[in-house]
Amino acid sequence: MAPATLTPSSVAADAPATPHNKAAAGLIVGALWVVFGDIGTSPIYALRESFLHGTGMATTPAHVLGVLSVLFWAVTLTVTIKYVTLIMRADNKGEGGVLALATLATHGLNGKGRHVRRAITLLAVVGLALFYGDAIITPAISVMSAVEGLSAVAPAFTPFVVPLALVILVALFMLQSRGTADVGRLFGPVMLLWFVVLGVLGLWQVAKPPAVLYAINPIHAYRLISDQGLGVFWTFGSIVLAVTGAEALYADMGHFGRQPIRMAWLGLVMPGLLLNYFGQGALIISSPDEIHQVFFDLVPQDYIIALVALSTLATVIASQAVITGVFSLTRQAIQLGYLPRMEIKHTSETFRCAGRRLWPGRHRRHAGRCRARHGSGDPGVALGLAACRLGVRPAGRAGPRLLRRQRAEDPRRRLAAAHRGGLHLLHHHHLAGRSPAGRR
Repeated sequence: MAPATLTPSSVAADAPATPHNKAAAGLIVGALWVVFGDIGTSPIYALRESFLHGTGMATTPAHVLGVLSVLFWAVTLTVTIKYVTLIMRADNKGEGGVLALATLATHGLNGKGRHVRRAITLLAVVGLALFYGDAIITPAISVMSAVEGLSAVAPAFTPFVVPLALVILVALFMLQSRGTADVGRLFGPVMLLWFVVLGVLGLWQVAKPPAVLYAINPIHAYRLISDQGLGVFWTFGSIVLAVTGAEALYADMGHFGRQPIRMAWLGLVMPGLLLNYFGQGALIISSPDEIHQVFFDLVPQDYIIALVALSTLATVIASQAVITGVFSLTRQAIQLGYLPRMEIKHTSETFRCAGRRLWPGRHRRHAGRCRARHGSGDPGVALGLAACRLGVRPAGRAGPRLLRRQRAEDPRRRLAAAHRGGLHLLHHHHLAGRSPAGRR
């Protein structure tokens, strides 16, 4: 028998996974709940609200294709083109978010344009305020929408929706003081399962009437806008829910890096979301009466309760991501002087930041490197980011003058220079035979 031939491909296939690959996979899974928790739960309510609260909207094939077309291009242009392709190229020493971008934009002014600097600062503060408002309503809306699926199981459960959502939210906030380090490691795999389920359910419905994929053609969006006129803005107010949380892709760039976030979005999150939206559209076209609980009607009646449980768990995880972002945003705002000094207590012995494990006592030294989620896909936050982005060059393309200015303004470099100057002064007086005190 001839000996087996080893090829490079067979050796690579049999080689064990390297620590680098395991770390990259861990960052991608972690990003699924920290970065995409908010935008990942939008299919529960975004498409439904577009028809229930859109003025003059009907569950006709023309309107369904129009709404899907607007939604598809909103996700593609806002998230994929704007954030993933353009804005993520600009960072402040690896840090993302509206505060980091505002700081980078003001550095680019080179000390000029006082009014422009004030305008950028104002936009950053408005973005912070909008995020705080979004963080207040996101847990309630998300959890309520998930628990409403019980009414699809049986109408008798409808009176229990609000009390159950209230119990879940109260329990979620009561657990904040104890921390979520023990259960937080399960959030990533749960959101991985969530996005896979979204894609599978959507693909199952799309396979029945594949004609719904014609909504990719932007002509359907144009026809919807021309048919509805100004009334289409009410529909846009609901469609924008599909991109709520998109700013987290840029804000959490310091946590996970550009590449893991891009791989997670393009490889799993975006396909799962779009397939689910198109699957809901296909179900509405075939059964217009399903619009009230279209998301939960994607599965047979016997499996709705399981989908309600998974949806509730996903919305709780998304709410936890928003709550964590509020604390992280507050910490960075304090460091930059936008908020007064407050004490922030960490509820776990260790916490991860920028892919590292930091221990109490060391976290102060690395606090400047910690990145966290600063906002959601609120249109005001997105507008502030776009305005700040106009004065920022992409990462890796900053001019030498700007780089020299940033290095000169680094407090650590100033302290080191002062220390070297002090040592040089002492050495000079020692050689002269007198001390600085004698000189005074």
